Amino acid sequence: MRALPFVLALSLAACASDPPTHDAEPVTMTIDALAWRRTHAEARLYLDAHLVECESGAQLKAFTAAADRDFELIVEGAAPVLLSCGVGGRTMTVGDGVSCSLMLRPHDGDWRPAEGRSYRLVPKNRDSELRWIVVEGLTAPPLDID
Repeated sequence: MRALPFVLALSLAACASDPPTHDAEPVTMTIDALAWRRTHAEARLYLDAHLVECESGAQLKAFTAAADRDFELIVEGAAPVLLSCGVGGRTMTVGDGVSCSLMLRPHDGDWRPAEGRSYRLVPKNRDSELRWIVVEGLTAPPLDID
């Protein structure tokens, strides 16, 4: 049998000894803050939804790939507005950790929230063991950007 080159053997040994970063991936992610934003390139409106449990971009990508990515915005006296997020989201390094959020886009790209109205976000949570949780009483604030 042929011996492995020293560099390859050292790399394999380092990988084998790295401790796992998590015991288990989360089965829920909690949305605790909402803010209206616009994309830079298209200037399209989206709802930025901050996530509590998210620890990395890879974790966010895995969760969104398996979870139901459809949501509704509810306001009294109007039909629900359908929103979806893509796989992944926005991540920023903050101190020693990471801040993650979803980019929830209205299905109707021309839709705008009614002036002065606050909307309640409701996840669909269909056909998946993974669940989105929205903090009780949380609403999307009235639109404050043009």
